[in-house]
Amino acid sequence: MPGRLNVLQRQILNWGAFHPFNAMMLWQLRGPLDADRFKAAYESVPSLERITGFRLDRRRGRFEFVGGRPFRYDLVDARGDTETALRDAFEDHMNRPFIGPIENPVRCILVDAGPDTHYIGLSIDHVIGDLKTGEMILRRAISRYRGLDDPMGETAFAYEPPTYRDLLGRRLGRWALVKSVPGLVGVWRRLRSAHRTRGTHAGGIWCDWRRASLAEGSLARVKAYAAHHGASVQDVFTAALFEACGRHLQERFEHRHRHRIAVAGIADLRPMMPADLDNAIGALIGYFFLDHPAPEREDFADLVRWAARQAINVRDSEAYFRTLLHARIGLALWRVVGDRMKLRMFSKYAPLVAGLSSANIRAFSKRRREEVGLIDIIRGPSCGPMMPMVMLPTRIGDDLNVTLTFRPLAVSEEQAEAILADYARRLEDPEG
Repeated sequence: MPGRLNVLQRQILNWGAFHPFNAMMLWQLRGPLDADRFKAAYESVPSLERITGFRLDRRRGRFEFVGGRPFRYDLVDARGDTETALRDAFEDHMNRPFIGPIENPVRCILVDAGPDTHYIGLSIDHVIGDLKTGEMILRRAISRYRGLDDPMGETAFAYEPPTYRDLLGRRLGRWALVKSVPGLVGVWRRLRSAHRTRGTHAGGIWCDWRRASLAEGSLARVKAYAAHHGASVQDVFTAALFEACGRHLQERFEHRHRHRIAVAGIADLRPMMPADLDNAIGALIGYFFLDHPAPEREDFADLVRWAARQAINVRDSEAYFRTLLHARIGLALWRVVGDRMKLRMFSKYAPLVAGLSSANIRAFSKRRREEVGLIDIIRGPSCGPMMPMVMLPTRIGDDLNVTLTFRPLAVSEEQAEAILADYARRLEDPEG
């Protein structure tokens, strides 16, 4: 059955012509790896074979299913130096393109870390799905692997919607473009102030990653702090990222356009759409920009309250939907920009646009985690031209971890590690 890619998928498809744009997710489980058992469980997930038989018409932005193709597996032996092997495998999958006339846009990775633990993960071409897609597939496969009930039963995945218009309809409305103009002006100003980082060139646009597991009780402390200041957990996440970026990106003051720092909040649009998308896979995200001139000079409590006020404005104006229109305009501009300029976009930042994508994986209560043997979840996307760094806090039951993906071309490894360390430290002790 053929369909048409939505506007964000078509934009990601264009970016992918210059650099892989993949979503990567790893789950750490207790006990030894049983590769054969997992493969059998994974291949039994209803309708998953449709994804491997996905054919993409890049010129027209349309897709169709042509029947299942062999699943892709990578088996990694990490019994010697687990951390190094895990880091290399994650980076490889995040940066390795999906190629071929038949798009087989899901790869499975099995990491054998010894008798006590192992990792199971997926990398997905972002044209096909986002990190939520990876979570849905792995949740089903791992439940079957552990001999537990499939959380979706025998329900097959639905690959929809063909366009956002079919789902949003009146929500965008006839005045949506007019309402989006102020945001578009802001995006244009950021693009005009973009510039090349000193000593760099148009190549080298791979992505790297770092992770941090937070101390027990960190999530409870973040929740209490947010409630005390009339904010949400997401507002605390946002404020902490502003604070960490401001502290470690002081070189922005060397350039007249660098003084403000922007953070793009990445939103899952499924709960906000009128249709039931619990079984649908695909890139169903929106985003919105917040920016601040000097977050490092603010008291953290004031920064949290500022983020909360901005978040209210975003929700009231539904700014995450207007970015779909901006993506449509970006598609039109992309067609008339030369290849050299397209490549240069990947080596720019303005003054720094960081991304924030948080996930609350509610499916895992303490009892369920024990049944599954789930220890940790690591998430990470490749970074695109607009966001050279993305912070990903993940709530799993009562625990909280953080992954940072970044392009070393725009953010050095030293800066990224310092930003992640300060971010994790702030979330562990918001009052500190």
